[in-house]
Amino acid sequence: MTSATTKRWRAGVGAGAAIVLAAIGLAPAAQAATVEISGGTLQWSVSNQVVQHLSARTVAGSALIKNATAGVVAFGNATGTVDDASGEATIQYSGSYTAGFVYGGSTLYSVTITDPVVEVEADGSGNLSATVSSDVAPAHQSSQGLPTAPTAGVKIVEFTGAAVAVANGIASFTATPKFENVLVPGSQEASDLGLAAEHPYGGQSFRPEFLKAIAKGIRAHFLATADPAVGQAANEKKRPTIIVGAGPVLTTGVTLAEGGATLDVKGTGFRAVTNQGDAGVYLGVAPAGGLPDVSSPAGMANFVTAAYIPAVPSSVVTKSISIPAGDIQPLVCYSLYSWQAHSHSNTSQDVELPVSLVPAQPVAITTQPADAVATDGDSAAYEVEVSGSCPSYQWQSSSDGATWANVDGATTASFATPATTLGDNGTKFRVVVAGTAGNEVTSDVASLTVNPRPVSINTNPANAAVVEGETASFAVAAVGSTLTYQWQSSADGQAWTDVAGATAATYTTPSTTLADSGQKLRVVVSGASGQQTSTAATLTVTAKPIVKVLPTVSVTVPAFAYGKQGKASVVVTATGATPTGTVTLTAGAKNLGSAALVNGRVAITIPAKALLPGVTEIKTAYSGDAAVEAGTATSKASVTKAASTVKGKIAKKSIKAKKASALKVTVKSAAGVSVKGTVTVTWKGTKGKAKGKTITKKGTVKANGTVTVKSAKLKKKGTYTVTVSYAGNATVAGAKKAKAAKVVVK
Repeated sequence: MTSATTKRWRAGVGAGAAIVLAAIGLAPAAQAATVEISGGTLQWSVSNQVVQHLSARTVAGSALIKNATAGVVAFGNATGTVDDASGEATIQYSGSYTAGFVYGGSTLYSVTITDPVVEVEADGSGNLSATVSSDVAPAHQSSQGLPTAPTAGVKIVEFTGAAVAVANGIASFTATPKFENVLVPGSQEASDLGLAAEHPYGGQSFRPEFLKAIAKGIRAHFLATADPAVGQAANEKKRPTIIVGAGPVLTTGVTLAEGGATLDVKGTGFRAVTNQGDAGVYLGVAPAGGLPDVSSPAGMANFVTAAYIPAVPSSVVTKSISIPAGDIQPLVCYSLYSWQAHSHSNTSQDVELPVSLVPAQPVAITTQPADAVATDGDSAAYEVEVSGSCPSYQWQSSSDGATWANVDGATTASFATPATTLGDNGTKFRVVVAGTAGNEVTSDVASLTVNPRPVSINTNPANAAVVEGETASFAVAAVGSTLTYQWQSSADGQAWTDVAGATAATYTTPSTTLADSGQKLRVVVSGASGQQTSTAATLTVTAKPIVKVLPTVSVTVPAFAYGKQGKASVVVTATGATPTGTVTLTAGAKNLGSAALVNGRVAITIPAKALLPGVTEIKTAYSGDAAVEAGTATSKASVTKAASTVKGKIAKKSIKAKKASALKVTVKSAAGVSVKGTVTVTWKGTKGKAKGKTITKKGTVKANGTVTVKSAKLKKKGTYTVTVSYAGNATVAGAKKAKAAKVVVK
C-alpha cells in the first residue's frame, strides 16, 4: 500500500468496540422506548429445495448472494424499529431475489421475493412477508400455470423463537419458520389452491398466501407432496430454513494478473452514519485472522491496501480495489475487512471475508508427524510442516488404522492430546491438510505409545483423633497407572492385617470404641508397574464427653408463722435423667438448710425464727450431678407474726374507795419468741356510782412476759370490769382479753 493512501485513510481511525456480527444482547435504551434500525441484513436461503432445484439465482437492488453454494441471499438496507420494553419489532429490508429452474439452458419458471418485512411479537412469534411474483416460460404455462404479477404484503412463513437484539442500529436475531400444521390437507383453503386431497402431508407447507401468489405448477416446491412413509426426506428438503438477521455482508471476485490482484467488492447492509463525525466505511486487505487494531500505527501497518467509501447508498456497495504484486506475500493468507469510518466508533460494520491474492499453490506435507511416547496421564504432541497456500488442518484419530474420526478442535499444524490413559496406547493419528488450491493431502500415520506411570505416594495418611462412637477417616494421594488400594491395620505396628472392603484411596473406620485407640493403619498401593506401602497413621480415641442436660428446679414453700419451722418442697427434673445431688436453700447470706435429693425430690425444714415476718425471696441451688447440670430457682416465703395470748390476774377483788387496783398481766407466745411490748389495762365502771367511769393504764412487758399494772385511785364506789390488751411487736401479733377480772370498790 502506498504511503499516500495510508495517510488518507488512517487519519480518522479510533478505538474499537465489541464485535457485533452474530446475535447479541439487547442494549437497554436510556431515552426512548423504541430503537431505530438503520442497517444490517436479512439472510435466508428459503429452503433446501430452492437451493438445489431453483438454483438459477439473480439479485437486484440491495440484495446480494452471500454464499452461492449454500444459496444464502442477503437483503440489505434494513430500517424499522424495535420496542425496547416488549421486544416487538418491524424491520423492512430492500432488494429482490429470483430463484429459477433452468433446463436446457432456458429458465422454465421462477419465483421472485422483493423487499421482505419481518414482524416480531413480544413472545418471539412473527412472520416474514414480501412482494411476491412468479414467471413461467410460455411453452410451459399449460403445465405450470400462468405467471403471477407482483403482490405486496404476502405472508411467506410464520416463525417462533425470535428474540431481537439491537446494537449500533443493527438488529440481530434468528427465527425458525413453521412447517407442520400450516395448511390443513383437504381443507377448502387447500382445495382452492388446486392441491390434491392428501396434500400437504402433515399440513407441512409455506403459508397459503404465498402459495396463492405463485404459479400453480410451482407450488409443489413449497409443500409436502411425498407420502411420508416413503418420501419424508423429499418433504424435509422443502422445509423453510432458518431466518437470520445480522450485520453487513461482503462478497468479492478476485482477478489475478502478473501485476497483482484486483478485488471486485460488493457489500450490502452497511450504515452510512452512526455517531456524529462517522460517515461510510473503510475497506482494507490484511492478513487473515481478525481485524487488526485500526487505532494504532502498528495495527495499520498490516494492511496492504485500503479504500474509503464516503457515503454508503441504500443499494449494493461496489468497489474495485487493486493490490500491486509487490505488496502481496505469496504464503500469507489474506482477508478483506470492513469497519466504520472514520473513528471505528463501533463494530457494527466489521466484516471479514477471506480472499486469495495469488495463484494458489497446492499444499504439500514437508515434515510428517512423528510417533510419540507418553507416560500415563501426560499429554502427547504431534506436529506437521506444510508448504502451499493457506493450509487448513484437521487431525484425526483411529484405534485400528482403518476407521478415522476427526479430533474436535485439532485444526492447527500442531496437536497435543488430552491427558493420556493406558487405554490410549496404540492410538494412531494423522492430519488432513487442505489449501486454497483445492487439493487435499493426508499425512503419514503416527502412533501413540502410553507407558504405565510408576506408583508413587505423594501424600501419606495422617494420624486421626476422634471421640468414641465417631468414625475416623484416612486418605492417601498416589499417582500411577491402574492403581488399586488395600488398607491394613495393626495393634503394634508389626503384624498387619488387611481391612476387609477397604480398597479405595480413602478409608473410614466403623464406629470407634476406646479399645481402638492406638490402632495403626497403612495402605498398600499397587499399579501396573509395582506397588508402594504408605507410612502408618495412628488412631487415637478419647472418651466421649458427657453432655449434661439442663435441670428444672421447682420449689414450694407454704406460709408459716414466726417462731415455727417452715417447710420447702423441692422437685428437680431433667430430660432423660433422674437428678441426684444436693439442694441448698438460702435467703441472702443466710443458709436455711441443705438436703440430698431422693428420686429428684427433697423437703427441707426452715428453722424457726430463721426468717422474719413478711415475704422473703429464697434461692434454691441445685448442685448438679454427673448427668445433670447445676441449676437454681427463686421462690417467695411468706412468714406471719407469731400468735400471742394475754391474761390478767387481779390482786384484790374488793378494795376500799380511794385505793388503787393492781392487775398482773402475763403475755405468752411460741417458745423462744420475745413478747416484749406494751399492754393496755382498762378499768371500766359498770355498777354503782362507778358506772360510766373509765381508767386506762399501760405497762411494758418484761422479758419473762409479765407486768403488773396499777390503776389510779378508784374514788367511786361500785363494780369495775377490768380488760387487758397486748399490742404485739415486730415478730409477735397482738392479743386482747375482754374481761380479765372484776373489782368491787366499797
